[in-house]
Amino acid sequence: MDDMKKNKAQHIAELAGLRKRNADVEAREKDKKNQKYECQWGDKDRSKMSFLSTIQDIINVLPQYVIIIDEDHNILLANDTILTATGKSKEEIEGCYCPKLIHGIDEPFPGCPLEEALEKGQNVEKDLFDPFYKRWVSSAVYHTNYETEDGKKIFFHIAYDITDRKKSEEIIKQQNEFFENIIESLTQPFYVIDADDYTIKIANPAANFGKLTEKSKCYILTHREDKPCNSTEHPCPIEEIKKTKKPVTVEHIHYNKDGNTRMFEVHGYPVFDGNGKINQIIEYTFDITEQKQAESALLESEERFRTIVEAVPSFLLITNILGDNIYVSPNCKEIIGYKQEEMLNKVVWWVHEDDTSKAKEIFGRSFQEKIGFKDFEYKAVKKNGDIWYASSSFVPIKDNDGNYNGFVMQTLDITERKKMEKQLKKTQKKLEIKSNILEEKNIALKVLFNHQEEEKKSLENNILRNVKTLIYPSLEKLKEPSLNEKHTTLLEIIETNLSELIKPFSTLLMDELVNLSPSEVRVANMVKEGKTAKEIAEILYISEYTVKAHLRKIRLKLGIKNKKINLRSYLQSLIKE
Repeated sequence: MDDMKKNKAQHIAELAGLRKRNADVEAREKDKKNQKYECQWGDKDRSKMSFLSTIQDIINVLPQYVIIIDEDHNILLANDTILTATGKSKEEIEGCYCPKLIHGIDEPFPGCPLEEALEKGQNVEKDLFDPFYKRWVSSAVYHTNYETEDGKKIFFHIAYDITDRKKSEEIIKQQNEFFENIIESLTQPFYVIDADDYTIKIANPAANFGKLTEKSKCYILTHREDKPCNSTEHPCPIEEIKKTKKPVTVEHIHYNKDGNTRMFEVHGYPVFDGNGKINQIIEYTFDITEQKQAESALLESEERFRTIVEAVPSFLLITNILGDNIYVSPNCKEIIGYKQEEMLNKVVWWVHEDDTSKAKEIFGRSFQEKIGFKDFEYKAVKKNGDIWYASSSFVPIKDNDGNYNGFVMQTLDITERKKMEKQLKKTQKKLEIKSNILEEKNIALKVLFNHQEEEKKSLENNILRNVKTLIYPSLEKLKEPSLNEKHTTLLEIIETNLSELIKPFSTLLMDELVNLSPSEVRVANMVKEGKTAKEIAEILYISEYTVKAHLRKIRLKLGIKNKKINLRSYLQSLIKE
Protein backbone atom coordinates (compact mmCIF):
# COMPACT_ATOMS: atom_id res chain seq x y z
CA MET A 1 0.00 0.00 0.00
CA ASP A 2 3.01 2.30 0.46
CA ASP A 3 3.52 2.14 -3.31
CA MET A 4 -0.12 3.12 -3.85
CA LYS A 5 0.51 6.26 -1.83
CA LYS A 6 3.07 7.55 -4.28
CA ASN A 7 2.13 10.97 -5.58
CA LYS A 8 1.27 11.48 -9.19
CA ALA A 9 4.54 13.25 -9.97
CA GLN A 10 6.57 10.19 -8.96
CA HIS A 11 4.64 7.87 -11.23
CA ILE A 12 4.82 10.35 -14.09
CA ALA A 13 8.56 10.53 -13.68
CA GLU A 14 8.81 6.74 -13.74
CA LEU A 15 6.83 6.46 -17.00
CA ALA A 16 8.21 9.50 -18.77
CA GLY A 17 11.29 7.61 -19.80
CA LEU A 18 9.14 4.83 -21.19
CA ARG A 19 7.40 7.10 -23.62
CA LYS A 20 10.45 7.54 -25.82
CA ARG A 21 11.13 3.77 -25.92
CA ASN A 22 7.49 3.16 -26.83
CA ALA A 23 7.74 5.66 -29.68
CA ASP A 24 10.91 4.00 -30.97
CA VAL A 25 9.19 0.62 -31.04
CA GLU A 26 6.24 2.02 -32.95
CA ALA A 27 8.56 3.62 -35.53
CA ARG A 28 10.15 0.28 -36.28
CA GLU A 29 6.84 -1.48 -36.93
CA LYS A 30 5.80 -2.11 -40.48
CA ASP A 31 3.19 0.13 -42.05
CA LYS A 32 0.61 -2.55 -42.29
CA LYS A 33 0.90 -3.39 -38.65
CA ASN A 34 0.63 0.27 -37.76
CA GLN A 35 -2.42 0.43 -39.92
CA LYS A 36 -3.83 -2.69 -38.26
CA TYR A 37 -3.65 -1.22 -34.74
CA GLU A 38 -4.40 2.37 -35.63
CA CYS A 39 -7.02 3.96 -33.41
CA GLN A 40 -10.24 3.96 -35.48
CA TRP A 41 -12.77 5.55 -33.23
CA GLY A 42 -14.77 8.43 -34.64
CA ASP A 43 -16.92 11.01 -32.92
CA LYS A 44 -19.94 8.84 -33.48
CA ASP A 45 -18.34 5.95 -31.60
CA ARG A 46 -17.38 8.13 -28.69
CA SER A 47 -20.90 9.47 -28.46
CA LYS A 48 -22.16 5.96 -28.10
CA MET A 49 -19.85 5.50 -25.04
CA SER A 50 -21.00 8.73 -23.38
CA PHE A 51 -21.44 6.90 -20.02
CA LEU A 52 -17.64 6.72 -19.70
CA SER A 53 -17.36 10.44 -19.28
CA THR A 54 -19.18 10.19 -15.98
CA ILE A 55 -16.21 8.39 -14.32
CA GLN A 56 -13.42 10.36 -16.03
CA ASP A 57 -13.08 12.80 -13.18
CA ILE A 58 -13.02 9.96 -10.65
CA ILE A 59 -10.16 7.99 -12.20
CA ASN A 60 -8.18 11.14 -12.91
CA VAL A 61 -7.55 11.66 -9.21
CA LEU A 62 -6.04 8.19 -8.81
CA PRO A 63 -2.23 8.04 -8.89
CA GLN A 64 -2.33 4.49 -10.30
CA TYR A 65 -2.50 3.64 -13.95
CA VAL A 66 -6.23 3.26 -14.75
CA ILE A 67 -7.88 2.34 -18.02
CA ILE A 68 -11.30 1.21 -19.10
CA ILE A 69 -10.77 -1.57 -21.64
CA ASP A 70 -12.89 -3.96 -23.69
CA GLU A 71 -12.37 -7.67 -24.05
CA ASP A 72 -10.30 -7.16 -27.24
CA HIS A 73 -7.78 -5.04 -25.33
CA ASN A 74 -8.98 -1.80 -26.91
CA ILE A 75 -8.60 1.17 -24.56
CA LEU A 76 -11.89 2.96 -24.01
CA LEU A 77 -10.77 5.43 -21.37
CA ALA A 78 -7.49 6.34 -19.58
CA ASN A 79 -6.76 8.58 -16.61
CA ASP A 80 -4.30 11.44 -16.57
CA THR A 81 -1.55 9.24 -15.12
CA ILE A 82 -1.59 7.13 -18.28
CA LEU A 83 -1.75 10.19 -20.53
CA THR A 84 1.24 11.78 -18.82
CA ALA A 85 3.27 8.55 -18.84
CA THR A 86 2.69 7.89 -22.56
CA GLY A 87 2.83 11.54 -23.66
CA LYS A 88 -0.36 11.15 -25.65
CA SER A 89 -3.66 12.95 -25.54
CA LYS A 90 -6.94 11.44 -24.55
CA GLU A 91 -8.05 11.26 -28.18
CA GLU A 92 -4.78 9.58 -29.21
CA ILE A 93 -5.11 6.79 -26.65
CA GLU A 94 -8.79 5.95 -26.74
CA GLY A 95 -9.47 3.09 -29.17
CA CYS A 96 -5.78 1.97 -29.22
CA TYR A 97 -4.66 -1.60 -28.75
CA CYS A 98 -3.34 -1.90 -25.16
CA PRO A 99 -0.50 -4.45 -25.69
CA LYS A 100 0.87 -2.31 -28.49
CA LEU A 101 0.51 1.05 -26.74
CA ILE A 102 1.61 0.06 -23.27
CA HIS A 103 3.93 -2.91 -23.76
CA GLY A 104 5.16 -2.45 -27.31
CA ILE A 105 4.10 -5.91 -28.44
CA ASP A 106 1.57 -7.21 -30.94
CA GLU A 107 -0.11 -9.81 -28.74
CA PRO A 108 -1.07 -9.95 -25.05
CA PHE A 109 1.99 -11.02 -23.07
CA PRO A 110 1.89 -14.27 -21.09
CA GLY A 111 0.08 -13.81 -17.79
CA CYS A 112 -1.99 -10.88 -18.99
CA PRO A 113 -4.64 -10.33 -16.26
CA LEU A 114 -7.36 -9.42 -18.84
CA GLU A 115 -6.84 -12.72 -20.66
CA GLU A 116 -7.05 -14.53 -17.30
CA ALA A 117 -10.22 -12.63 -16.33
CA LEU A 118 -11.83 -13.58 -19.64
CA GLU A 119 -10.76 -17.21 -19.25
CA LYS A 120 -11.93 -17.60 -15.64
CA GLY A 121 -14.91 -15.28 -15.86
CA GLN A 122 -13.95 -13.52 -12.65
CA ASN A 123 -11.98 -10.62 -11.33
CA VAL A 124 -8.20 -11.04 -11.30
CA GLU A 125 -5.65 -9.44 -8.99
CA LYS A 126 -2.03 -10.44 -9.43
CA ASP A 127 1.58 -9.30 -9.32
CA LEU A 128 3.48 -9.76 -12.53
CA PHE A 129 6.78 -8.86 -14.12
CA ASP A 130 6.59 -6.70 -17.24
CA PRO A 131 9.40 -7.92 -19.51
CA PHE A 132 9.16 -4.79 -21.68
CA TYR A 133 9.73 -2.31 -18.85
CA LYS A 134 11.51 -4.87 -16.63
CA ARG A 135 9.40 -3.75 -13.72
CA TRP A 136 7.11 -5.46 -11.26
CA VAL A 137 3.49 -4.38 -11.43
CA SER A 138 0.49 -5.11 -9.24
CA SER A 139 -2.32 -5.43 -11.79
CA ALA A 140 -6.06 -5.94 -11.32
CA VAL A 141 -8.88 -6.43 -13.82
CA TYR A 142 -12.52 -6.14 -12.72
CA HIS A 143 -15.76 -6.96 -14.58
CA THR A 144 -18.06 -3.89 -14.90
CA ASN A 145 -21.28 -5.50 -16.22
CA TYR A 146 -21.08 -3.01 -19.10
CA GLU A 147 -20.70 -3.72 -22.83
CA THR A 148 -19.80 -1.69 -25.86
CA GLU A 149 -22.38 -0.91 -28.53
CA ASP A 150 -21.16 -3.94 -30.46
CA GLY A 151 -21.54 -6.26 -27.44
CA LYS A 152 -17.96 -6.43 -26.14
CA LYS A 153 -17.46 -6.69 -22.40
CA ILE A 154 -15.97 -3.72 -20.62
CA PHE A 155 -13.39 -4.11 -17.81
CA PHE A 156 -11.88 -1.78 -15.20
CA HIS A 157 -8.07 -2.19 -15.26
CA ILE A 158 -5.85 -0.65 -12.57
CA ALA A 159 -2.10 -1.13 -12.09
CA TYR A 160 0.78 0.34 -10.10
CA ASP A 161 4.51 -0.18 -9.95
CA ILE A 162 5.58 -2.46 -7.08
CA THR A 163 9.21 -2.95 -8.11
CA ASP A 164 10.51 -1.31 -4.95
CA ARG A 165 8.18 -3.37 -2.84
CA LYS A 166 9.29 -6.53 -4.62
CA LYS A 167 12.90 -5.63 -4.03
CA SER A 168 12.14 -5.06 -0.39
CA GLU A 169 10.27 -8.35 -0.21
CA GLU A 170 13.23 -10.11 -1.84
CA ILE A 171 15.59 -8.53 0.66
CA ILE A 172 13.30 -9.56 3.50
CA LYS A 173 13.06 -13.05 2.03
CA GLN A 174 16.83 -13.32 1.79
CA GLN A 175 17.15 -11.99 5.31
CA ASN A 176 14.60 -14.52 6.53
CA GLU A 177 16.42 -17.33 4.75
CA PHE A 178 19.70 -16.11 6.19
CA PHE A 179 18.12 -15.88 9.63
CA GLU A 180 16.65 -19.39 9.27
CA ASN A 181 20.02 -20.77 8.14
CA ILE A 182 21.69 -19.19 11.14
CA ILE A 183 19.09 -20.62 13.51
CA GLU A 184 19.31 -24.03 11.86
CA SER A 185 23.09 -24.04 12.18
CA LEU A 186 23.09 -23.22 15.89
CA THR A 187 24.15 -26.21 17.96
CA GLN A 188 22.38 -24.90 21.06
CA PRO A 189 18.57 -24.64 21.52
CA PHE A 190 17.14 -21.40 20.09
CA TYR A 191 13.46 -20.51 20.12
CA VAL A 192 11.02 -17.59 20.01
CA ILE A 193 8.18 -17.47 22.55
CA ASP A 194 4.92 -15.53 22.49
CA ALA A 195 5.19 -13.24 25.53
CA ASP A 196 1.43 -13.42 26.23
CA ASP A 197 0.59 -17.13 26.07
CA TYR A 198 4.10 -18.76 26.28
CA THR A 199 3.60 -20.51 22.92
CA ILE A 200 6.81 -21.38 21.10
CA LYS A 201 6.57 -19.86 17.61
CA ILE A 202 9.97 -20.73 16.18
CA ALA A 203 12.51 -23.31 17.27
CA ASN A 204 15.66 -24.74 15.73
CA PRO A 205 16.39 -28.49 15.49
CA ALA A 206 18.77 -28.33 18.45
CA ALA A 207 15.80 -27.53 20.70
CA ASN A 208 14.30 -30.98 19.91
CA PHE A 209 10.73 -29.69 20.27
CA GLY A 210 9.41 -31.52 17.22
CA LYS A 211 6.48 -30.08 15.30
CA LEU A 212 5.16 -26.91 16.92
CA THR A 213 1.43 -26.47 17.58
CA GLU A 214 -0.85 -24.21 19.60
CA LYS A 215 -0.11 -26.40 22.62
CA SER A 216 3.67 -26.04 22.32
CA LYS A 217 4.12 -24.06 25.51
CA CYS A 218 7.66 -23.44 26.72
CA TYR A 219 7.01 -24.69 30.26
CA ILE A 220 5.50 -27.94 28.92
CA LEU A 221 8.36 -28.71 26.56
CA THR A 222 11.26 -27.64 28.76
CA HIS A 223 10.00 -28.25 32.32
CA ARG A 224 7.22 -30.79 31.74
CA GLU A 225 4.96 -28.64 33.91
CA ASP A 226 1.38 -27.52 33.36
CA LYS A 227 2.08 -23.91 34.32
CA PRO A 228 4.93 -21.37 33.99
CA CYS A 229 7.82 -21.68 36.43
CA ASN A 230 7.77 -19.20 39.30
CA SER A 231 10.24 -20.45 41.94
CA THR A 232 12.79 -18.07 43.47
CA GLU A 233 15.54 -20.53 42.71
CA HIS A 234 14.60 -20.72 39.03
CA PRO A 235 12.66 -17.54 38.09
CA CYS A 236 10.80 -17.40 34.81
CA PRO A 237 12.91 -15.41 32.32
CA ILE A 238 9.78 -14.24 30.44
CA GLU A 239 8.30 -12.66 33.55
CA GLU A 240 11.66 -11.11 34.46
CA ILE A 241 11.96 -9.57 30.98
CA LYS A 242 8.40 -8.22 31.18
CA LYS A 243 9.22 -6.55 34.49
CA THR A 244 12.56 -5.06 33.51
CA LYS A 245 12.17 -4.82 29.72
CA LYS A 246 15.82 -5.88 29.58
CA PRO A 247 17.66 -9.07 28.61
CA VAL A 248 18.16 -11.59 31.42
CA THR A 249 20.29 -14.66 32.08
CA VAL A 250 19.09 -17.38 34.43
CA GLU A 251 19.88 -21.00 35.19
CA HIS A 252 17.13 -23.57 34.78
CA ILE A 253 16.76 -27.32 34.96
CA HIS A 254 15.33 -28.55 31.64
CA TYR A 255 14.51 -31.98 30.31
CA ASN A 256 16.43 -33.15 27.24
CA LYS A 257 15.06 -35.34 24.45
CA ASP A 258 15.93 -38.49 26.42
CA GLY A 259 13.90 -37.37 29.42
CA ASN A 260 16.94 -36.62 31.57
CA THR A 261 17.26 -33.41 33.57
CA ARG A 262 20.09 -31.10 32.59
CA MET A 263 21.21 -27.72 33.86
CA PHE A 264 20.88 -24.95 31.26
CA GLU A 265 21.95 -21.33 31.17
CA VAL A 266 19.02 -19.46 29.60
CA HIS A 267 19.60 -16.14 27.83
CA GLY A 268 16.38 -14.19 27.20
CA TYR A 269 15.97 -11.13 24.95
CA PRO A 270 12.82 -8.98 24.54
CA VAL A 271 11.21 -8.24 21.14
CA PHE A 272 9.08 -5.06 21.05
CA ASP A 273 6.18 -4.19 18.75
CA GLY A 274 5.60 -0.76 17.21
CA ASN A 275 4.02 0.49 20.43
CA GLY A 276 6.97 -0.50 22.62
CA LYS A 277 5.17 -3.53 24.07
CA ILE A 278 7.00 -6.82 24.47
CA ASN A 279 5.23 -9.30 22.23
CA GLN A 280 7.89 -12.00 21.88
CA ILE A 281 10.87 -13.39 23.79
CA ILE A 282 13.96 -14.88 22.20
CA GLU A 283 15.62 -17.58 24.29
CA TYR A 284 19.01 -19.13 23.64
CA THR A 285 20.20 -21.85 26.02
CA PHE A 286 23.47 -23.58 26.84
CA ASP A 287 23.78 -26.98 28.48
CA ILE A 288 26.05 -26.25 31.47
CA THR A 289 25.58 -29.57 33.30
CA GLU A 290 29.21 -30.63 32.88
CA GLN A 291 30.35 -27.11 33.70
CA LYS A 292 28.30 -27.13 36.90
CA GLN A 293 29.62 -30.55 37.81
CA ALA A 294 33.17 -29.35 37.18
CA GLU A 295 32.51 -26.21 39.25
CA SER A 296 31.15 -28.35 42.06
CA ALA A 297 34.17 -30.65 41.88
CA LEU A 298 36.46 -27.62 41.78
CA LEU A 299 34.78 -26.07 44.82
CA GLU A 300 35.09 -29.38 46.62
CA SER A 301 38.74 -29.62 45.62
CA GLU A 302 39.36 -26.04 46.72
CA GLU A 303 37.68 -26.75 50.04
CA ARG A 304 39.91 -29.79 50.55
CA PHE A 305 42.93 -27.72 49.56
CA ARG A 306 41.91 -24.95 51.96
CA THR A 307 41.36 -27.44 54.78
CA ILE A 308 44.76 -29.02 54.21
CA VAL A 309 46.53 -25.66 53.89
CA GLU A 310 44.91 -24.30 57.04
CA ALA A 311 45.69 -27.47 58.98
CA VAL A 312 49.45 -27.54 58.35
CA PRO A 313 51.72 -25.42 60.61
CA SER A 314 53.30 -23.65 57.63
CA PHE A 315 51.66 -20.95 55.54
CA LEU A 316 51.28 -21.13 51.77
CA LEU A 317 51.83 -18.29 49.34
CA ILE A 318 51.17 -18.31 45.57
CA THR A 319 52.51 -15.60 43.26
CA ASN A 320 51.77 -14.67 39.69
CA ILE A 321 54.30 -14.21 36.92
CA LEU A 322 55.10 -10.70 38.23
CA GLY A 323 55.78 -11.93 41.75
CA ASP A 324 52.61 -10.44 43.27
CA ASN A 325 50.84 -12.57 45.87
CA ILE A 326 47.58 -13.97 44.48
CA TYR A 327 46.90 -16.39 47.35
CA VAL A 328 47.98 -16.40 51.00
CA SER A 329 46.79 -18.98 53.53
CA PRO A 330 44.87 -17.52 56.51
CA ASN A 331 47.48 -18.57 59.11
CA CYS A 332 49.85 -15.88 57.78
CA LYS A 333 48.45 -13.61 60.52
CA GLU A 334 49.53 -16.09 63.19
CA ILE A 335 52.97 -16.74 61.69
CA ILE A 336 54.19 -13.38 60.36
CA GLY A 337 51.62 -10.94 61.75
CA TYR A 338 50.12 -9.81 58.41
CA LYS A 339 46.47 -10.28 57.43
CA GLN A 340 45.58 -11.89 54.11
CA GLU A 341 44.36 -8.62 52.62
CA GLU A 342 47.63 -6.94 53.60
CA MET A 343 49.60 -9.44 51.53
CA LEU A 344 47.41 -9.97 48.47
CA ASN A 345 48.35 -8.38 45.13
CA LYS A 346 51.63 -7.04 46.47
CA VAL A 347 55.11 -8.10 47.57
CA VAL A 348 55.66 -8.34 51.36
CA TRP A 349 59.24 -8.68 52.68
CA TRP A 350 59.70 -10.28 56.11
CA VAL A 351 63.38 -11.32 55.93
CA HIS A 352 65.62 -9.85 58.66
CA GLU A 353 68.39 -7.52 57.51
CA ASP A 354 70.99 -10.04 58.69
CA ASP A 355 69.87 -12.47 55.95
CA THR A 356 68.48 -9.98 53.39
CA SER A 357 71.48 -10.21 51.06
CA LYS A 358 71.43 -14.01 50.98
CA ALA A 359 67.62 -14.11 50.63
CA LYS A 360 67.58 -11.66 47.71
CA GLU A 361 70.22 -13.72 45.97
CA ILE A 362 68.25 -16.97 46.35
CA PHE A 363 64.84 -15.43 45.63
CA GLY A 364 66.19 -13.50 42.66
CA ARG A 365 67.81 -16.55 41.11
CA SER A 366 64.65 -18.61 41.63
CA PHE A 367 62.46 -16.02 39.89
CA GLN A 368 64.91 -15.28 37.07
CA GLU A 369 65.78 -18.89 36.27
CA LYS A 370 62.29 -20.22 37.13
CA ILE A 371 63.78 -22.88 39.39
CA GLY A 372 62.75 -24.15 42.80
CA PHE A 373 64.67 -24.00 46.06
CA LYS A 374 64.21 -26.22 49.09
CA ASP A 375 64.53 -25.53 52.82
CA PHE A 376 66.12 -22.08 52.77
CA GLU A 377 66.52 -21.12 56.45
CA TYR A 378 66.77 -17.49 57.45
CA LYS A 379 66.16 -14.97 60.17
CA ALA A 380 62.81 -13.15 59.82
CA VAL A 381 60.87 -10.23 61.32
CA LYS A 382 57.17 -10.16 62.10
CA LYS A 383 55.01 -7.11 61.44
CA ASN A 384 55.34 -6.06 65.09
CA GLY A 385 59.14 -6.39 64.97
CA ASP A 386 59.45 -9.75 66.75
CA ILE A 387 62.31 -11.92 65.55
CA TRP A 388 61.58 -15.43 64.35
CA TYR A 389 63.24 -18.04 62.17
CA ALA A 390 61.77 -19.36 58.93
CA SER A 391 62.36 -22.15 56.43
CA SER A 392 60.98 -21.55 52.91
CA SER A 393 60.73 -23.78 49.85
CA PHE A 394 59.81 -22.63 46.31
CA VAL A 395 58.24 -24.57 43.44
CA PRO A 396 57.58 -22.94 40.00
CA ILE A 397 54.05 -23.18 38.55
CA LYS A 398 53.89 -24.15 34.86
CA ASP A 399 51.01 -24.80 32.47
CA ASN A 400 50.61 -27.83 30.20
CA ASP A 401 52.92 -26.22 27.63
CA GLY A 402 55.64 -25.63 30.20
CA ASN A 403 55.11 -21.86 30.37
CA TYR A 404 55.97 -20.25 33.70
CA ASN A 405 52.97 -18.79 35.57
CA GLY A 406 54.31 -18.05 39.04
CA PHE A 407 55.57 -19.69 42.24
CA VAL A 408 54.21 -21.66 45.17
CA MET A 409 56.12 -20.87 48.38
CA GLN A 410 55.74 -22.75 51.64
CA THR A 411 57.13 -21.13 54.80
CA LEU A 412 57.52 -22.92 58.12
CA ASP A 413 58.17 -21.29 61.51
CA ILE A 414 61.30 -23.04 62.84
CA THR A 415 61.91 -20.73 65.80
CA GLU A 416 61.36 -23.48 68.39
CA ARG A 417 63.59 -25.83 66.44
CA LYS A 418 66.32 -23.20 66.34
CA LYS A 419 66.04 -22.73 70.10
CA MET A 420 66.31 -26.47 70.59
CA GLU A 421 69.31 -26.61 68.26
CA LYS A 422 70.98 -23.80 70.23
CA GLN A 423 70.30 -25.60 73.51
CA LEU A 424 71.51 -28.84 71.97
CA LYS A 425 74.78 -27.18 70.98
CA LYS A 426 75.29 -25.99 74.55
CA THR A 427 74.57 -29.47 75.84
CA GLN A 428 76.90 -30.99 73.28
CA LYS A 429 79.65 -28.57 74.39
CA LYS A 430 79.22 -29.62 77.99
CA LEU A 431 79.22 -33.27 76.97
CA GLU A 432 82.41 -32.73 74.98
CA ILE A 433 84.09 -31.25 78.06
CA LYS A 434 82.91 -34.12 80.23
CA SER A 435 83.93 -36.57 77.55
CA ASN A 436 87.43 -35.10 77.46
CA ILE A 437 87.67 -35.41 81.23
CA LEU A 438 86.45 -38.98 81.13
CA GLU A 439 88.85 -39.75 78.33
CA GLU A 440 91.73 -38.45 80.40
CA LYS A 441 90.56 -40.50 83.35
CA ASN A 442 90.24 -43.54 81.12
CA ILE A 443 93.80 -43.04 79.94
CA ALA A 444 95.01 -42.84 83.54
CA LEU A 445 92.99 -45.91 84.46
CA LYS A 446 94.33 -47.73 81.43
CA VAL A 447 97.90 -46.89 82.43
CA LEU A 448 97.17 -48.06 85.96
CA PHE A 449 95.47 -51.19 84.66
CA ASN A 450 98.39 -51.95 82.35
CA HIS A 451 100.78 -51.44 85.27
CA GLN A 452 98.72 -53.79 87.40
CA GLU A 453 98.67 -56.33 84.58
CA GLU A 454 102.41 -56.11 84.27
CA GLU A 455 102.80 -56.54 88.00
CA LYS A 456 100.42 -59.47 87.91
CA LYS A 457 102.32 -61.08 85.10
CA SER A 458 105.58 -60.45 86.91
CA LEU A 459 104.15 -62.03 90.05
CA GLU A 460 102.87 -65.00 88.11
CA ASN A 461 106.21 -65.40 86.40
CA ASN A 462 107.99 -65.30 89.75
CA ILE A 463 105.63 -67.89 91.20
CA LEU A 464 106.03 -70.10 88.16
CA ARG A 465 109.79 -69.64 88.15
CA ASN A 466 110.13 -70.34 91.88
CA VAL A 467 107.94 -73.41 91.69
CA LYS A 468 109.92 -74.79 88.81
CA THR A 469 113.35 -73.88 90.13
CA LEU A 470 112.91 -74.29 93.84
CA ILE A 471 110.12 -76.77 94.48
CA TYR A 472 110.26 -79.14 91.54
CA PRO A 473 113.99 -79.92 91.98
CA SER A 474 113.39 -80.68 95.66
CA LEU A 475 110.55 -82.97 94.78
CA GLU A 476 112.80 -84.79 92.33
CA LYS A 477 115.39 -85.30 95.06
CA LEU A 478 112.73 -86.78 97.31
CA LYS A 479 112.01 -89.40 94.71
CA GLU A 480 114.53 -91.87 96.22
CA PRO A 481 114.21 -95.53 95.60
CA SER A 482 114.21 -96.00 99.32
CA LEU A 483 110.84 -94.29 99.69
CA ASN A 484 108.09 -96.62 100.65
CA GLU A 485 104.91 -96.81 98.67
CA LYS A 486 103.05 -94.52 101.01
CA HIS A 487 105.62 -91.77 100.79
CA THR A 488 105.81 -92.16 97.01
CA THR A 489 102.02 -91.78 96.75
CA LEU A 490 102.08 -88.65 98.93
CA LEU A 491 104.88 -87.21 96.81
CA GLU A 492 102.90 -87.81 93.63
CA ILE A 493 99.84 -86.12 95.19
CA ILE A 494 101.96 -83.09 96.13
CA GLU A 495 103.40 -82.90 92.61
CA THR A 496 99.93 -83.25 91.03
CA ASN A 497 98.37 -80.56 93.22
CA LEU A 498 101.29 -78.27 92.62
CA SER A 499 100.89 -78.74 88.85
CA GLU A 500 97.22 -77.84 89.16
CA LEU A 501 98.16 -74.80 91.21
CA ILE A 502 100.52 -73.40 88.59
CA LYS A 503 98.41 -74.53 85.65
CA PRO A 504 96.90 -71.00 85.10
CA PHE A 505 100.45 -69.67 84.82
CA SER A 506 101.45 -72.25 82.24
CA THR A 507 99.99 -70.01 79.49
CA LEU A 508 103.22 -68.08 79.78
CA LEU A 509 104.86 -70.88 77.81
CA MET A 510 104.73 -70.76 74.02
CA ASP A 511 103.16 -73.55 72.02
CA GLU A 512 106.61 -75.00 71.26
CA LEU A 513 107.05 -75.99 74.95
CA VAL A 514 103.72 -77.73 75.35
CA ASN A 515 105.07 -81.11 74.15
CA LEU A 516 107.94 -81.17 76.72
CA SER A 517 107.72 -83.49 79.73
CA PRO A 518 107.84 -81.97 83.22
CA SER A 519 111.45 -83.07 83.62
CA GLU A 520 112.33 -81.55 80.25
CA VAL A 521 110.54 -78.32 81.21
CA ARG A 522 112.59 -78.13 84.44
CA VAL A 523 115.82 -78.68 82.49
CA ALA A 524 114.76 -76.10 79.83
CA ASN A 525 114.01 -73.44 82.49
CA MET A 526 117.43 -74.02 84.14
CA VAL A 527 119.18 -73.78 80.72
CA LYS A 528 117.32 -70.54 80.05
CA GLU A 529 118.59 -69.24 83.40
CA GLY A 530 122.19 -70.04 82.39
CA LYS A 531 122.74 -73.24 84.38
CA THR A 532 125.29 -75.74 83.03
CA ALA A 533 124.59 -79.45 82.65
CA LYS A 534 126.68 -80.20 85.75
CA GLU A 535 124.81 -77.60 87.80
CA ILE A 536 121.48 -78.96 86.63
CA ALA A 537 122.51 -82.52 87.53
CA GLU A 538 123.43 -81.42 91.06
CA ILE A 539 120.20 -79.49 91.55
CA LEU A 540 117.98 -82.26 90.25
CA TYR A 541 120.03 -85.11 91.85
CA ILE A 542 120.44 -86.76 88.49
CA SER A 543 123.51 -87.68 86.52
CA GLU A 544 125.07 -85.29 84.02
CA TYR A 545 124.47 -87.93 81.38
CA THR A 546 120.72 -87.78 82.12
CA VAL A 547 120.78 -83.98 81.81
CA LYS A 548 122.43 -84.20 78.36
CA ALA A 549 119.80 -86.79 77.32
CA HIS A 550 117.08 -84.31 78.30
CA LEU A 551 118.84 -81.56 76.31
CA ARG A 552 118.90 -83.70 73.14
CA LYS A 553 115.19 -84.47 73.47
CA ILE A 554 114.43 -80.75 74.06
CA ARG A 555 116.30 -79.72 70.86
CA LEU A 556 114.53 -82.52 68.94
CA LYS A 557 111.05 -81.44 70.12
CA LEU A 558 111.83 -77.80 69.45
CA GLY A 559 112.98 -78.61 65.90
CA ILE A 560 116.50 -77.29 66.30
CA LYS A 561 118.41 -80.58 66.45
CA ASN A 562 121.63 -80.54 64.40
CA LYS A 563 121.28 -76.74 64.00
CA LYS A 564 123.85 -74.27 65.17
CA ILE A 565 121.39 -72.49 67.43
CA ASN A 566 122.17 -71.64 71.03
CA LEU A 567 119.56 -73.42 73.14
CA ARG A 568 119.57 -70.83 75.92
CA SER A 569 118.97 -67.92 73.49
CA TYR A 570 116.23 -69.83 71.73
CA LEU A 571 114.52 -70.67 75.01
CA GLN A 572 114.74 -67.05 76.12
CA SER A 573 112.89 -66.04 72.94
CA LEU A 574 110.18 -68.60 73.59
CA ILE A 575 109.54 -68.38 77.30
CA LYS A 576 107.73 -65.16 78.29
CA GLU A 577 108.52 -63.57 81.58
